[in-house]
Amino acid sequence: MSIFSAKPKTTDQVIFDQSPFPMWIYDLDTYKFLAVNKEAILHYGYTENDFLNMTLQDIRPEEDIKQMERAVAIARKGNRLLKQRLFRHRKKGGTIIQVKIKSNPISYQGKRARIVSAIDLSENYQQQQHIEKQKRYLAAITEFQEILLKSKDWPNALKRCFKVVGALLQPDHLYFHPLEIGRIHMNASVMWPSKKTGNQGNSAASHLVQNPHCSNRNRQK
Repeated sequence: MSIFSAKPKTTDQVIFDQSPFPMWIYDLDTYKFLAVNKEAILHYGYTENDFLNMTLQDIRPEEDIKQMERAVAIARKGNRLLKQRLFRHRKKGGTIIQVKIKSNPISYQGKRARIVSAIDLSENYQQQQHIEKQKRYLAAITEFQEILLKSKDWPNALKRCFKVVGALLQPDHLYFHPLEIGRIHMNASVMWPSKKTGNQGNSAASHLVQNPHCSNRNRQK
């Protein structure tokens, strides 16, 4: 049953219905939606009947359901206002959004319930994630420069750089093939495996040797 009816609406019902943010009321014992407002219907893509035949689990990614159940368990313990938190919700089309939730206790249809407002902060979250990613990239570049400028042991320096890249990008493997650089010649590849593939590949020893051709040219000068 919806909060809306053919009877004249109270001020509270009008506020609920006309809220610019998605709102709903759910049963604390069953997680079932008891009422939803128009913005929830528009934003999530479900009809009112869809919502009223769903539970909170249905708008959560499967891996987040335990987190949601813990949050509801906290709400059951008292009438205090729950802190605003960021949760992942799933729209009807499968899109995952980042939502800030705020809720209050309410008695509705004779049931213990919570009235919830949900603010979609996906765009802000994505912008913040992009900023954090750029910060990590800049920090990695700075670390590369320090490692390479201060080290004369190139294979070991590259392995340290690979470790930084591995932690940043999570690749399966990283390779550096033999390359002559001025008077320095690497006689073996450097390879770094990620944790996902274990320690395979660490036996690919690498070390630096003097390039005799470069040495001879230098002696002739």
